[in-house]
Amino acid sequence: MTWVLIILYTMVPALELRFSIPYGVLWAQEPWWLVLPVCIIANGLLGAPLWWVAKTGHHFVEKVPWMKRLWDRFVERGRARIEPYVQRWGTLGLAMFIAVPFPGSGVYTGVTAAYVMGLRFRQVFLASWLGVIGAGMMVMLIVFAFQSGVEWLEIFIKVPEATP
Repeated sequence: MTWVLIILYTMVPALELRFSIPYGVLWAQEPWWLVLPVCIIANGLLGAPLWWVAKTGHHFVEKVPWMKRLWDRFVERGRARIEPYVQRWGTLGLAMFIAVPFPGSGVYTGVTAAYVMGLRFRQVFLASWLGVIGAGMMVMLIVFAFQSGVEWLEIFIKVPEATP
């Protein structure tokens, strides 16, 4: 059940790797060397289906006024954030945007905005995998730093042992 949760958290748009790696390593106590590749693969596999959904789904969304407003707002925010990276560095810029482990970046926003900007599938597919690998590495480093900090603090904070 733990691995199902880790993979499901990786697939949630607002969470992705940024939540599933810390969840898997810190809370579920799974080994990092298993959590990291599972989360990277699960998140990386989202790129192609998201491209297809953006390509086919936006035609349907535009027919429903309230959905069109939501779509337009999401896409414009994403485009405004990604465009400077893509104009300056191309595919690598998109990968860097996807790799940033902050809310509002990631595969969902990156692929959707890149589709609307007219980038080719191969560019987006490559950028999404590079970005997901980069994000996974950054999040894992943050988790390692957190674990080290907690272990370091435990030297100074002694928890009294319970007496029977």
